[in-house]
Parts: sequence; structure tokens; C-alpha cells
Amino acid sequence: MNNSKLDILKKMGSGFKTPEGYFESIEDHVCTKLSTAHFPVKEGFKMPANYLESIEANVFEQLSIDTNSDKQSTEIPEGYFDTFEDRVFAKIQKETAEKSTVIHLKSRLIKIVAPIAIAASLVLIIILNYSNNAYNIESVATSDIEEWIEDDLISFDSYEIAELYDDVNLEDEFSNDDLDVLNYINGTDIESVLLTD
Repeated sequence: MNNSKLDILKKMGSGFKTPEGYFESIEDHVCTKLSTAHFPVKEGFKMPANYLESIEANVFEQLSIDTNSDKQSTEIPEGYFDTFEDRVFAKIQKETAEKSTVIHLKSRLIKIVAPIAIAASLVLIIILNYSNNAYNIESVATSDIEEWIEDDLISFDSYEIAELYDDVNLEDEFSNDDLDVLNYINGTDIESVLLTD
């Protein structure tokens, strides 16, 4: 069935043929069609009759009207420069008086001193509360210190302990013999030695 359609198409030929000179004239045909369809021909501006001959006269006439108007005067009033300086200074003083503002000392002091006073009072309150809550070693119970040491919240090294017990001379009590040291340790209550020294 597919072969029959293919055979029919082969008998018909290629199916499309380009006219002669088609590509040489296609651009002209498209531009002509576009210009007539989208850009219809309209008439432009028309210049009034005798416009170029009368333009110069019209311009000069307008200039003469502007120069003869009452708005512009080239005459200086009598005594103008005698009072000019006084008028300028009076105008400057009037403008500066309108623009200047007075800052009262009382309002400025309140804005500056009030925040400083508040900050100082807060610092004073904090310092007083801190100094009242200060702890000294006598106020801490011995059981609390032992508990801190057991929980490893306070640790001492051998140098710190030696600084605390600088008046104890250990060399006098012990001999160099290891057996003597072990006998001393076994026979002595170490806590009582530490608490007495």
C-alpha cells in the first residue's frame, strides 16, 4: 500500500518548480507590497504663499516690538548708586534674620547632659551591686572548695602548691631512702598533715 503512493508521487514528478527570475525580483515585489499596504502615500506640509519673501520682514517687526516694550528700560534712576550699598546690606540683614534660628542653652544642655547622667548612674549602680556581692576566701565554706576541686572546677599544679607552703621544709623530715618514705606515708594521716601546715 505504501508502495502504491510512492509510485503515484514518482509519476507526478518533483511537485514544485521555481519560476524564472524569481529570486532576482522577489525583493522589489516585497518592498512594493509593504509600502503600499503599510505606508500609504500622504501629502506633506504646504508652504504658505510668499512665505520666504515675507519671513525677514516678520522677524524684524517682532524684534522691534520686543525692544520698544515698557518692560525694558536703560535709564538709571537718579541717586541709584548713592543708596545701593545701604539697600543691599538691609536686604542681607533681613534675609539672615529670617533664616537664623536661636538655640537655647537649656534645651541643648538637656539633650547632652541627660544621656550622660543616665549612663553614669547606670554604671554607678552596677559598680555598687558588684562591690556588695564580692566574695572573699573566708566566706566560702571548706566543703565548697573541696567540691570544686573534686569536680575539676579548680586545679592546682605543684608549683602553686609549693608557693602556698613555702615555709615547710620537706627535706628535713624525709630521708632519701624509698622504704623510709613509704613507711612514713603509711603511718601518717596525710589530711591532718595538710590541715596543720
